[in-house]
Amino acid sequence: MILCWPIMFGIMGIAKDFVPLFFGEGFEAVVGYSNIFALVVPCLTVSGLLQAIYIFPYGLQKIMDYYYIIIVTVNVVMNYVLIQLIGTPGAIISSICAELLLAVILLWKARTEIEVRYIFTSSAKYFISAAFMYMYIRLVSNYLVCGEIPKVMIEFGGAVFVYFLLCLLFRDDFVTQQAKKVAHIGLSFLRK
Repeated sequence: MILCWPIMFGIMGIAKDFVPLFFGEGFEAVVGYSNIFALVVPCLTVSGLLQAIYIFPYGLQKIMDYYYIIIVTVNVVMNYVLIQLIGTPGAIISSICAELLLAVILLWKARTEIEVRYIFTSSAKYFISAAFMYMYIRLVSNYLVCGEIPKVMIEFGGAVFVYFLLCLLFRDDFVTQQAKKVAHIGLSFLRK
């Protein structure tokens, strides 16, 4: 979950400046679509995590085939209905609902073997750090006056810095260990 929240909030934060740069004029609607579709990231993360720590180790791969059939069916039916009603947002909503359903099914299946609550409680510091990262991106986007490419680079680079700095301040074990490794490598390089 360490990258789930910054990816989601990062997409939401940078879409306003990145979409016109990447797609060009006339694709402004993609900004809104990106913001909505970013919600699929936590669903994909939870389902991927549960497959890695529960489904595969317990030898339950065959049951995943049935789950995927259910998810694809839900997605196709919802797409058929919602695309006719609301167009592109319908496809986005269908995909999010299908992935959310898979995550919920896997959470339900794993509830007796692993402490699923821990998946969410342990990611609170990442969520908070990513929310502040999002605020940083929006502030830069709204107040920095410069070219499009430098602005996106400043948003992205600063967001990465803000996120990992906050993780360090939260004393996250993984980030702290990685920061020590990077510092050690950097110091070793400088000593040469």
